[in-house]
Amino acid sequence: MRRITMLPSMLAFLTTVLVLFAPMATAQSAVAPLAGLSVSGFGMVNVPAETATVVLILGSGYYGDENPMVETPVVSQISQAEISAPVVEAIAAAGVPTDAIHTVINPYSGDYGPSGGPITIMLVFDLQNPTVDEISDILDDAFAAAHDWGLYVTMAGAMYGVTDCATLMREARQSAIADAREQAALQAELLDVSLGEIIASHDDPYAAMSYGGYGGIPTVNTCTTKLPLTSVTTLYSVPLFDPGIPAEVSIVTNVNLTFEILPLADVTPAS
Repeated sequence: MRRITMLPSMLAFLTTVLVLFAPMATAQSAVAPLAGLSVSGFGMVNVPAETATVVLILGSGYYGDENPMVETPVVSQISQAEISAPVVEAIAAAGVPTDAIHTVINPYSGDYGPSGGPITIMLVFDLQNPTVDEISDILDDAFAAAHDWGLYVTMAGAMYGVTDCATLMREARQSAIADAREQAALQAELLDVSLGEIIASHDDPYAAMSYGGYGGIPTVNTCTTKLPLTSVTTLYSVPLFDPGIPAEVSIVTNVNLTFEILPLADVTPAS
């Protein structure tokens, strides 16, 4: 009987709570944003390159077989420097100082491991104020010398750079934010809602990534050519040289913005 007499009291208490707090909950829901509107902005800046790091990857054998056109040097009897010497001479004859041409070799990174060969040899050199025609002429001479010496070329890449990367990255980000605002305004118009404050922002680095000839290490942009000349792994990430692409530095940025959104009916018209 005691439980039955308490039931009306409990119901009365719950009714009082609902009466007191219902107006407050209604008031809060009226001003809270319905949801967030998220957009992705894209920004890109292109400027002529001030420098170029050119990478030429040579193979010293055809997986155990000789080059059918020319005789392949016996790798075990001469050093890697001697193997690549004719190609280095061709690059120097094209105008690159010999002391600026670096030979990078990793004896543990043959195509079939350290004992399977062929040994990979990388030639790296820098150019000032590069042009596509200049790089093409140097590579043409290097390719011809490699062929005559019985080597094969597996990749030729170029990474462009400038001194002031920070300014370019700032300009690209400003462009991406402006693009995101424009996309958000259009989307809000089509959805018949009004934009509120920005409530979240983050970069999307994966949307701006590019890869080298073998995949390798992803690079967000080509703003710098500060590569360790002793690292075969890093040099594999250099983008392939394409004579159809201008010798420019390209900075790409993606920014995701999220805005509050409110129904148009809840927005006070601007005077």
